[in-house]
Amino acid sequence: MWIGYVTNDTTALGIIDKCPYDYCQNESRVPVADFDYQCAYNRQKVLCGQCRSGLSMTFGTSQCAKCSHYYLLLVIPFALMGVVLVATLFLLNLTVSNGTLSGLIFYANVVRINATIFFPATESNGFSKFLSVFIAWLNLDFGIETCFYDGMDSYAKTWLQFAFPVYIFVLIGAITVAGRYNAVPLLATLILLSYSKILRTTIAIFSFGAIDAGNVTVPRVWLYDGNLRFLEFKHAILFAFGILVTTVLIIPYTIILLLIPCLQNKSHWRVLRWVSKLKPLLDSYAGPFKDRYRFWSGVLIGVRLPLSLLFALSYSTNVQLLGIVIAVFLYSFFLCSLAVYKRWSHFVLEGYFLVNLMAITVTKLFDPNSNNPMVVSAIVQIGVGCALVGFIAIVVAHVIMAVRPIMGYHKKKLPYFSETKQSDNHVHLKDMSNGNHRDVQVTEEMTELRECLLIYTNDT
Repeated sequence: MWIGYVTNDTTALGIIDKCPYDYCQNESRVPVADFDYQCAYNRQKVLCGQCRSGLSMTFGTSQCAKCSHYYLLLVIPFALMGVVLVATLFLLNLTVSNGTLSGLIFYANVVRINATIFFPATESNGFSKFLSVFIAWLNLDFGIETCFYDGMDSYAKTWLQFAFPVYIFVLIGAITVAGRYNAVPLLATLILLSYSKILRTTIAIFSFGAIDAGNVTVPRVWLYDGNLRFLEFKHAILFAFGILVTTVLIIPYTIILLLIPCLQNKSHWRVLRWVSKLKPLLDSYAGPFKDRYRFWSGVLIGVRLPLSLLFALSYSTNVQLLGIVIAVFLYSFFLCSLAVYKRWSHFVLEGYFLVNLMAITVTKLFDPNSNNPMVVSAIVQIGVGCALVGFIAIVVAHVIMAVRPIMGYHKKKLPYFSETKQSDNHVHLKDMSNGNHRDVQVTEEMTELRECLLIYTNDT
């Protein structure tokens, strides 16, 4: 709860049920002479939305700190981090098309959405902060508390949340334009990694607070900076950008992944011909799953959406945790019943992260008042630590797979063909590997297969 003056003349006293995010301290008494006393992290004013004089917002936390413009030099290491991230994912083939990352990314997204519940500032220690940074990085977030420039506020920080994902997409675009590498699975992976961060930021843009000031009419304010009126000029620009992101990325991305089989089966329709151009991207998401469950990546995206909305709209920690328990239980039930993965190992890996997530959520749910904070914090840290171990195991496995060809363990080379004659719907192919000939009947159904038939024409 927040209480304080909502006008400059200090005559209108207002109250709101929930102080946004973790801006306020849990104080039962607030001195009338200093309403900023209830604000945490050196914050002040309406809804504790601004930093105290001379201080600036920081990345990674809600802290306000003394900053300078020299921190702008951090753009250089952040840019290098983007290059390292893209190179690592590419060289190790750490992409969603392999099926090893889906459970891990979902786990990290859900924990990050509820970071203030799983990693409260009052229970933080060195290891807890390390785990929090690990989860943040899996969401393409900063995680580490750091300044950026002197005078940064919540408004500027919200705009900057989009900077790193956009930069990553530019790098992928440059690789694609260069045309030397197949960057589509990499692009699919980075979009999925960025989705939760972009969704959370967009929901924050749309969030407002209604302050009750008795007989005084108080306009709605932006929840993350109560000193900024909702939909007035400055916030309206940010709001318009949020609508653009929602209509261009969030909604189409979610719907397309949910309707992959339907869209690809009807891609011969004139209005859906654009789907064939997205086939490599859609196949990256659908690759790990059985043909009848190629939409399953969309289901995972669909689960994230209500959990993000629940965190933004609910004032109750118990409701938020109960929402996670119900969502994970239902998702796990259908995952086990339908057996959606092609490979059993992918099912086991995702189950590992789901059980982990359920364990730390139930632990928090059954101790809502933090009666045993040290025990609960220890269990959560063990759970997230196990997720870190799982991540390391995935990376090691991909390193081994990447090194095996270099060490001489090559896969059996597949045969390749040369077209020699074509008539009607038959193509006469010559197997260039052993000189055999075979007739292949090409039908419309074959063109809809996920794995396309590649024909190399021999012009000599």
